[in-house]
Amino acid sequence: MSSKAPKIIPVKGQLTVLVPQPEVNYGTFGGVPTPGGDRRGFPIHMMPRSDGIVLGGTSQRGVWDMEPDEEARRRIVDAHIALYCGMRAPDPGVRLSSSTVPDEVPSLESFFGLES
Repeated sequence: MSSKAPKIIPVKGQLTVLVPQPEVNYGTFGGVPTPGGDRRGFPIHMMPRSDGIVLGGTSQRGVWDMEPDEEARRRIVDAHIALYCGMRAPDPGVRLSSSTVPDEVPSLESFFGLES
């Protein structure tokens, strides 16, 4: 057995909380490309809660400081804005599945072969 005690290594994370929006009933997890063109980007996530929408995306290993970082907050919010700006609504009248029955829950297979 080693006589050395395990080390504690802090990892600083930061969350930004937006006002609650009951219509937001989904979460996101992923990344957005960085300005330098790295397609992996940096990880961001959004989690809706009854008391607010939580945005995150920081993980600073070895940082003990608990003060909020305004640059990190701005980067997280900007990354979420970029994520949602990259989405588009479907063209009016486009079929979103191959189902021909209105209000029918389509099978997963019905989505294959359709254009996005």
